[in-house]
Amino acid sequence: MYYICIENDEITSIVDHEPNVPESATIEKITTAKYKIIAEGKGYYDLNKKDVVKYPSKLIKDDEKSKKAKAFLSSTDWKVLRHIRETQLGIQTTLSTKEYVALEKERHKQAKLVK
Repeated sequence: MYYICIENDEITSIVDHEPNVPESATIEKITTAKYKIIAEGKGYYDLNKKDVVKYPSKLIKDDEKSKKAKAFLSSTDWKVLRHIRETQLGIQTTLSTKEYVALEKERHKQAKLVK
């Protein structure tokens, strides 16, 4: 069992023990399963419904795609920088022009997925 502390129409905390709160605050109980939905970022507590609401699955999938795209972009930044540096220095590039263009095309595709 988890407890949601609400004060001034805002959630102030979620705890795993029954809290001692001032009279101005209210407490709502939720199950461990519903807490897990919130903790995993798959939903939120709706103050009007007084219940946990799951995010639409498309939104969760889009967020996961965005995270993967960001990871790809971060992991390939150094390759782009190295290629630019080698080109500017007039030295043999590690990536061929064909490889570099393919990398940039994939980075462009992934950048469109970032939210």
